[in-house]
Amino acid sequence: MLEILLQLLGEFLIEAVTQILAELGIRAFSRIFKPKLNPWLYVADYILLGVMLGCVSLFIFPAHLIHSKPLRLVNLVITPMAAGLCMAGWKAWQVRRGYSALRIDSFVYGFFFALSVSMIRLGFAN
Repeated sequence: MLEILLQLLGEFLIEAVTQILAELGIRAFSRIFKPKLNPWLYVADYILLGVMLGCVSLFIFPAHLIHSKPLRLVNLVITPMAAGLCMAGWKAWQVRRGYSALRIDSFVYGFFFALSVSMIRLGFAN
């Protein structure tokens, strides 16, 4: 049981690190250019960004951290939901302290970003 939890935690940490890197890049880019797009275009942007960072994560961690195939499918649901909740919590923390939050700092955008990373890892990891 502990092994299963550690495997899920490992996959979650991969996605958390990719979200942190994405947020840092988006925050730096948003200081230069502040586009006003349709929210669905932002969803597409975060999915594309998640696919790209999911591919990068395959170079760093080419093998699945979760060895059981059924647990990989469970991870496809649990990890993006947990990542989305973390992003929503991060947004609430930023707003309470008067900082500006990014679009990715919400449940929906964070969920789609993490889901795309998880799908790439599910489909292409060894």
